[in-house]
Amino acid sequence: MSRMFLSANSTVDREEWKKATWERSFFCLEQIAILVFIILSLLVIPAKPVFAAESDWTSPSSVDDSEDVGNPESVYESDNDYAIAFGEDASAIYGEFGFSIPTDATIDGIEVRAEVRSCSPDCNSSVTISLSSNGGTDFTQGYRIDDIDSVDSLITLGSDTDNWGGIWTAGSFSDTNFKLRLEANTGVDAVFINVLEVKVHYTPITPTFTITASVLGGHGSVDPATQIANQGDTARIDITPDTGYYIASITDNGKSVNRTDPYIITNINSGHDVVVSFAKNITINRNRQMPNDSGSRNECPLTLQVDMMGNVTTASMTTGGVLCQECLASSPDKQHQLYLEEGTTLGSEEHIIPKYVRFQEAAGSLPSPDDGVLVSKVFEIDAFRDGQSTTPIPIILNPAGRLSLPYDENSLPQNASWVNVAYYDMSHGWSDIEGIAGPAEIGTARGQVSHFTDFAVIAGSMPEADSDLLISNLSIRPDKASQNEEINISVNIVNEGDAVSGYIARLIIDDKVIESQIHNMAPQERKPISFFSVGYAPGVHQVKVGSLNGQFEVIAKQTHKTDWIIWVIIGVIVFCLWRFRKTWIKSLRQNTITPI
Repeated sequence: MSRMFLSANSTVDREEWKKATWERSFFCLEQIAILVFIILSLLVIPAKPVFAAESDWTSPSSVDDSEDVGNPESVYESDNDYAIAFGEDASAIYGEFGFSIPTDATIDGIEVRAEVRSCSPDCNSSVTISLSSNGGTDFTQGYRIDDIDSVDSLITLGSDTDNWGGIWTAGSFSDTNFKLRLEANTGVDAVFINVLEVKVHYTPITPTFTITASVLGGHGSVDPATQIANQGDTARIDITPDTGYYIASITDNGKSVNRTDPYIITNINSGHDVVVSFAKNITINRNRQMPNDSGSRNECPLTLQVDMMGNVTTASMTTGGVLCQECLASSPDKQHQLYLEEGTTLGSEEHIIPKYVRFQEAAGSLPSPDDGVLVSKVFEIDAFRDGQSTTPIPIILNPAGRLSLPYDENSLPQNASWVNVAYYDMSHGWSDIEGIAGPAEIGTARGQVSHFTDFAVIAGSMPEADSDLLISNLSIRPDKASQNEEINISVNIVNEGDAVSGYIARLIIDDKVIESQIHNMAPQERKPISFFSVGYAPGVHQVKVGSLNGQFEVIAKQTHKTDWIIWVIIGVIVFCLWRFRKTWIKSLRQNTITPI
């Protein structure tokens, strides 16, 4: 016989109480188990990638080719005006979608939307849609639409992760490259197409830019010489003149800017080439007489004028043709510069002191170099007795001046490995001038000028086996990374030659040039070169720098925040406590009653 317990108001059978308590407890445990199972299932299901951007649904605006398709232009918009495909081999190729995909974007997937209907419920027709990334030379296998309804149906093919079996870049979607082919097999019936639309899903890569800083003419330093900045970041360059010197000028991408230390660049959205020049804190004593003078002439009575494409810079000069101050002459756009340091002698065999130097674009054309290509215009520099003279004076600069010329980086040969300033001689053709060691920037070439003639920038390639510049020790860290994690790619470079040599280092990932750097290496100089890359799609990517090859793998990063799981479980427990609170209270009371 079961034992009985007394409460204040009633008598409760103990076995029934145990059964009820167990049933409530089992219900709560069951609900918690179901929730845990659902949560764990969600965690093991691959998370759908989150894409940064997508194009609008875009229709074509041209028909490249059409066969057995009536009114093919009617697919441009959904207006109940139909293109009609009939027969077994009906087809049309469409183009000019007008996509605007960022050039550095990674293509994630493509969707195609077609609004179609058949002529009647008994039609046995199909439509196949395929895509081309090379102007219609090749098409993907495509998707086939069967069982077409007799009323308008909007059918979507592909997805935001479907590349249709092709390899796509941002350039694949230009009006020249991207084509859509529609093929219909309708037999004796017809298929009506109201509209065709395409959407491209892509992930833009956060741009990074190289900030370089250099000193023109010495007498100070800048730090850092090279830095990498993300778009929108701020860069700082510390400038330190030597004792007795001050900051004479700062140019940023060839444009003069305020002379500040440090020099700050905000909201970066392009590369920057900062060039700093220093001047000496001196005061010319014009009452001091030159040796062998009668005392009637001052120390620096002459003025040298340097006309750089209409922009004139002046510097004081002795009667012996020696500059009393440095001269930094620039073109109006600051892209062309000639630097002559203080103490430079402008000497001529005729013992004529030139007081006017003119820099201008050369008239006519000159032969192409034998071992390279011209990547800039040809410029001529001439010295004259004065600004009214028309007969140039052959002169020698001692020490050599420094010439900076811009060039079109898009004109560089695809496999270019060097770029130099060269001068033209009627007897020998084009010859390289001595380069200037130190940081350099793609788009600008610098060299030492000891005489005036015609100058240009030439570029070319040289097998590494024949070059004095050798690269080694390709390093990729990390070699396994998550999406948008920064990857550092570096090599070592050494100039084993006896002259300054310029080298173009190109980072190539998956056969695409990602970044180019130019380095002017002093004789026997050894230095590391670093590239930074982020934002690649999951998978293995091939890396090439010079003759060195490597790879890295990007692993899709699944981010799950699990804190909410704990709160859900706590919520279920609280709900159970509240829902069955009377049962729990009753059990507590009964456990405190003495049995009889």
